[in-house]
Amino acid sequence: MTNLSVCGLSVLLLLTTGVFAQPVQDHYPSGQIRSTGMMLYGHKTGKWLYYYPTGELNAVEHFEQGKLHGEVVYHYRNGQVEGRERWMNGVLNDSAFYFHENGKPYRLGVYRRGMYDGLWQYFYDNGNPDRQVNYENGMPHGAFMQYNREGVVIQQGFYKEGKEHGEWKFFDDEGRITFSGSYENGKRVGEWFQYDRKGNRKRWKY
Repeated sequence: MTNLSVCGLSVLLLLTTGVFAQPVQDHYPSGQIRSTGMMLYGHKTGKWLYYYPTGELNAVEHFEQGKLHGEVVYHYRNGQVEGRERWMNGVLNDSAFYFHENGKPYRLGVYRRGMYDGLWQYFYDNGNPDRQVNYENGMPHGAFMQYNREGVVIQQGFYKEGKEHGEWKFFDDEGRITFSGSYENGKRVGEWFQYDRKGNRKRWKY
C-alpha cells in the first residue's frame, strides 16, 4: 500500500470516528449549565455531565450512538454518590448499587435486560437490612425476608411470579411470631394461626 493510500485511509478513519463530534451545552433559565457533552451525527456520544440548578454535579452518563452505554453515576447535592449502574445499548444490565444520602447502602442487585434479577438487598439508612427479595423477570419470585430498623426479622415467606405463595410467617418487633399461614397465588389458603406473646397459637379466621 502506498504512503498516499495509507494517508487517505487515515483521514477516512478520522472522519468516521469522531471528527464531526461537537461539544454541546444545555442551560437552565438562570444561565447555569444543565448538561454538557458531545453530539455525533445528531446523537449523544461519549461522556455527558449533568448538573443541579445550583451547580452541583447531578449525574455522569456515557453514550454510544445516542443510547446509554457504560457506567452511569448519580450524585446527591452534597456530592455523595446516589447510585451506580451499568447500561448496554440503552438497557440496564449487570450489577447496580444505590446509596442513602449519608453514604450507607440503600439497595443493590443485578439487572438483566432492564429488569431486576436474582437477589436484591435493601438497607435502612442506619446500615441495617430492610428486606431481601429474589426476582425473576423483574417480579418477586422466591424467598423474601423483611426486617425492622433494628435488624429483627418481621416477615418471611415466598413469592411466585410477583404474588405471595407458600408459607409465610409474621413477627413483632422483638422477633416473636404473631401470625403464620399459607398463600396461593396471592390469596390466603388453608389454616392460619395467631400467636400470643408466649408462643401459644390459635386458629385465626381470615
